[in-house]
Amino acid sequence: MPPRRPHHKTRRGCTSCKKRRIKCDEHTPECHNCTKKNLTCSLLTLVPSSRLSSSSSPTPVPPSEAVARRVFVFRQCSPSPTPTISTLSSLTASFERCFSDSPAFFQSTGKELIHHFLTRTSSTLATHNPTQEVWQVAIPQIAVANPYLIHGIIAATSLHLSELHEEVESKKAFANIAARQMDLSLSKYRNQLFNITAENCNALFACSILTIIFQFRAFRDESAALLSLANLKDVDMLWVAAQLRTVSLGLLMNMRGGARAILSPSWSWISKGPLADIAERNWWPTDRTLRSPRHFEEDHRLHDLEELWMIPGQPYKNEHGVLGTALQDLRDTYALVAQLTDDPTAVGVITYPYKRGADDAGLGTLKDRGAIFKWPVGLSLEFMALVEQNNPHAFVIIAHWAVLLHRISDLWFLEGVASNFVATAASLLGKDSRSCIEWPIREIGLELPDGI
Repeated sequence: MPPRRPHHKTRRGCTSCKKRRIKCDEHTPECHNCTKKNLTCSLLTLVPSSRLSSSSSPTPVPPSEAVARRVFVFRQCSPSPTPTISTLSSLTASFERCFSDSPAFFQSTGKELIHHFLTRTSSTLATHNPTQEVWQVAIPQIAVANPYLIHGIIAATSLHLSELHEEVESKKAFANIAARQMDLSLSKYRNQLFNITAENCNALFACSILTIIFQFRAFRDESAALLSLANLKDVDMLWVAAQLRTVSLGLLMNMRGGARAILSPSWSWISKGPLADIAERNWWPTDRTLRSPRHFEEDHRLHDLEELWMIPGQPYKNEHGVLGTALQDLRDTYALVAQLTDDPTAVGVITYPYKRGADDAGLGTLKDRGAIFKWPVGLSLEFMALVEQNNPHAFVIIAHWAVLLHRISDLWFLEGVASNFVATAASLLGKDSRSCIEWPIREIGLELPDGI
């Protein structure tokens, strides 16, 4: 028998190859498997792997080598401007003054984190084309005069690096930095919320977004830890389900109220200021007409959910109206996302990867990821009360929203969030009532723990 051919074991293959269980050649910026299949390769989002695993304190990546998370469709267009070296130097000097009480930290790690934010993390936070430059230029400039925003930037960037690193010690080190910096940010940010002015509203708005990103990761980790208990014997699943409900409610409340608490009293300032492109959505299409058979099928599924509580012969309850409004808003969000996906007129526009559905292996494009968050931001307090009361129908609706979230879950801070929302719904519904969320479970490809 001839000797076995030596082979190189792939450890940093792209997401598509891992899902297809084939060997990835790790060719950058895109592997050859994805190129042949016309798929978006996740290697586009990574810096060279040697920089991410060599040590717990990775070396800075020059702007020319940083690969932003941009997907160019239809034809390649010019990327958003990267800050110049002089801009980086002036911002770094301003940021350093905010770390006067811990100069050793800034010299060893702070400079690199700021550089990583400006060249990489900022691009992942942009929801649509115009916001790329806002995150790369306007927000760092605003942060110079607002230390809590600097701490928020460092927290988000540390989380990003924690996700990129494969070495356990490096992941843990950056996660610890993120937690500490977010604590510093929140301690000052909360005080400012009592006095929102034209001078601080933009910094507060930007910080509220960074806070939500941190909370997405906290939700993923906390809910994953709780779900892991379902595989153990003699675990009180009622307690686990209650804890999952509390964690889910916390994230929904923050998505609903975080930015809204700032935008409501300061809209006239923010809508005309440097962050207008992040806040303003007057360009969204008002036409919600569905055209694709898949979109019609999904809308029909959502419409039929109302039959769960609107039962002929049963008395009408106030909660039925609350559920109906939330469901109608979700249908409208699905319709909006449909209008913003695979637009043939989007030549030269930067768009983002969007999974069309479990039955469609192709990868679509989405012009504005922010459309998916239209639903939680608009939730009523009455609906949140139903969530707090463990209303099963409220969690059915949440599980169906999570399908949209899953379709953009290649984004680093959303990975695992959608599946944990659906798993939470499954734990609260129980096996006897799980049939009403079979579609979300199938769309996400979720394998539930044995105990749920």
